[in-house]
Amino acid sequence: MWFSRQLVSHVLAIFLSSAWGGLSLADTWDDEIAASREKSRIYWDFAISHGAFISAGTFLNELGIPRHTCEVAGRLLGLEQYTTSLPLFPEPQLHEDLDEDGLHDLQAYSIWLSNWASVASSLREKSRVELAHIWNLDCLGQFGIPNIAYLSIDEPDALFRQNDEYLSVIGEIEDGFFVRFSKWLAENPQTTTVALGSGGGSVSDALRAGRLIRRLGLDTSLASNCYSACPLIFVAGVERRIWSPYPKLGFHQVSSNGRAVPSDHPVYAQVSLYLLDLGVKPSFVLNAMMRAAPSDMHYPELYELCIARAATWIQRRCWSQ
Repeated sequence: MWFSRQLVSHVLAIFLSSAWGGLSLADTWDDEIAASREKSRIYWDFAISHGAFISAGTFLNELGIPRHTCEVAGRLLGLEQYTTSLPLFPEPQLHEDLDEDGLHDLQAYSIWLSNWASVASSLREKSRVELAHIWNLDCLGQFGIPNIAYLSIDEPDALFRQNDEYLSVIGEIEDGFFVRFSKWLAENPQTTTVALGSGGGSVSDALRAGRLIRRLGLDTSLASNCYSACPLIFVAGVERRIWSPYPKLGFHQVSSNGRAVPSDHPVYAQVSLYLLDLGVKPSFVLNAMMRAAPSDMHYPELYELCIARAATWIQRRCWSQ
């Protein structure tokens, strides 16, 4: 069929200009993004023209996004040595005799490519500091990227980014975080949702920030992985939503000067009272914290977060009543 041969020829031409599915040999990021979107369209159109369903299923909507985030961030940060071996989607072949599963694979590959283009478009607009935070939070220890690839950040303060009613907070919860956070919210009263991504920091600042969030009736979400003191802020949202591709909440013991404080330390009583006020099960959070040393991290299962009301809604996985 002429239509199919034309598509195959077009796709092969794009393949020849690429080193991987994201077309890394293109001259510029604009070229790469445009080529990836075009390649995605070709695969999608081929599948539909050969009888595939119009929808491939919402479960594929975020296909590859965690991997693409690390690949693109790594390249933008000049860390290609850690990203060249990231897993790829098996490249399906275009031919006339594809069954239903084969057509679905074409659609999945199309979504994979489209998601790469979306991630690249978003990340290339971010500052190097933002990219470094994303790299440290979402990529270290993932996809074979070693912890030695950690990037030190000269600007220790968390980054606040306002997008209409949506506030993104990325970075450490440093001493003084609460003062900056409360001032920001006072200057941006339109805020309804605080999206978090942090490696943790000051428990005192986290508890104060969380109480402010609840007092103002704000919701919380996750912009990146949220570790240590960060979950204490997350659980303060009136609605506490985790969207696919499901950033992690990570817990560990409270520390002072790098050493775990004893379980009878007053800080745990403060955390317990705080959680009771929020309607979150203190036993769940405290047990999660105790399961990991300060140098380690415990990641509860998603369903556990719902049962304990640490999250009120988790996309496609569970809903807390």
